[in-house]
Amino acid sequence: SRNLRHFRGGALTLRRPHNKRAHFAHRPDSSCTGETALHQYAKELLERRKTLTLPALTLQDHGLIEIVFHPGTYDFDEVLPEINLGTFQPDAIATYKGAELAVEFLVSHSVDAEKRVKVLERDLSMVEIDLSDIRPGQLSSEELDHAILHSAPRQWIHHRRRAAAVKKLAGEVAAKRV
Repeated sequence: SRNLRHFRGGALTLRRPHNKRAHFAHRPDSSCTGETALHQYAKELLERRKTLTLPALTLQDHGLIEIVFHPGTYDFDEVLPEINLGTFQPDAIATYKGAELAVEFLVSHSVDAEKRVKVLERDLSMVEIDLSDIRPGQLSSEELDHAILHSAPRQWIHHRRRAAAVKKLAGEVAAKRV
């Protein structure tokens, strides 16, 4: 069939989703893990270097600002890749002064709604680092490492202190109105 191609991990099927561009994907019976070399390298680099630059997380309402998380470069005590948390498996769990941070590397698939719900239910802080614009051979090895650990776009999926900060900010806004 013209909608079927063969690739290293097995047969590919053409998918034409309504909200995304058409693409080929491995069939469910494929032996492919779906992980790119960049994705694997990013996890290994984080495990080896144990450092990341994390973005700020701030809330704003009626001119008031509540800082949930201060941005900066953090050196972790431990980084463990692919830890199974029962219902999901983040790319890595990094530990900083006893607090756990889940790290996801976006190469071809961002954190989906199902994983977001699981992260919220577990109240686990999670950051997603977007490597989707990096192409093979585009950067030197030093530039690639810097992009993965420090400069590629990154966003908070969830932060365990966000709910308390929302409540605090709401109280400050209410007090300001009085």
